[in-house]
Amino acid sequence: MSKRESTGRAYRKLVARQRSLGLPCWICGGSIRYDLKTPHPLSFEYDHFYPASRWREFGYASQKACIHDPANGRSSHRICNEQRQAAMPWEKRWKAKPSPEKRPAPPSKPSRAV
Repeated sequence: MSKRESTGRAYRKLVARQRSLGLPCWICGGSIRYDLKTPHPLSFEYDHFYPASRWREFGYASQKACIHDPANGRSSHRICNEQRQAAMPWEKRWKAKPSPEKRPAPPSKPSRAV
């Protein structure tokens, strides 16, 4: 995926819309901490059900069409998306749930000091 396709206005709108839904991770089913920022493994990441790198296999006209298809977007944890890579649920290399030792415990919610 080219940097331009993944940072354009249309793509950012897709990501913002998906984030606003507040859905759990489609890979592991766990809740996502939407308040965490990107490098954290349990933060929100916009994932494509059909990987953009494999767009031809799934009948898209182009990689850009795959990236910008709203029906292809899913909410996931960063670590789940990273471990999934370009695997599909029916493939042997699919990891439905990341191993517990690679999955850090979620940080506690910030307390409000009065």
